[in-house]
This record gives sequence, structure tokens and C-alpha cells, in this order.
Amino acid sequence: MVNAFVYNPTEPLQPNVIYPNVNSAAGAGPVRQGALLLFKLSDSVYQNRPLVLEIYDPVSGKLGSTVDLDL
Repeated sequence: MVNAFVYNPTEPLQPNVIYPNVNSAAGAGPVRQGALLLFKLSDSVYQNRPLVLEIYDPVSGKLGSTVDLDL
């Protein structure tokens, strides 16, 4: 059985590209709508809690926001 939601990148995501494909099962769910972000993290993050997501402004490079992640 093939998992339709598995993350299987073949190359870096390019600008203005939508992943997953909008015509796929994964593309029709909450990921496509921006309601869910998935990150691949190593097991070491569980030992270094709390985990904080830092979001930087792409233009200035300054820290724009932080989000505490509950794992």
C-alpha cells in the first residue's frame, strides 16, 4: 500500500511551486489550505524543550515572530 500523504521531495521546492500537487489526495487536504505545516525534525528536539519556531522577515532578516510548539 502506498501512503498518499508521504513527503517525498525529489528536489528543492522552487519559487511559486505548489507542493503537494493540487490534484493529489494530499493536495486537497488542510496542507494545501495553509492550515497545517509539517516539519521533519530529529529526535533530539524532544530533549531540548520547549521548541520554539522562529519566523524571520525575508527582506530585513529580522525576527518577526515566534511560536511555542507543543510536542
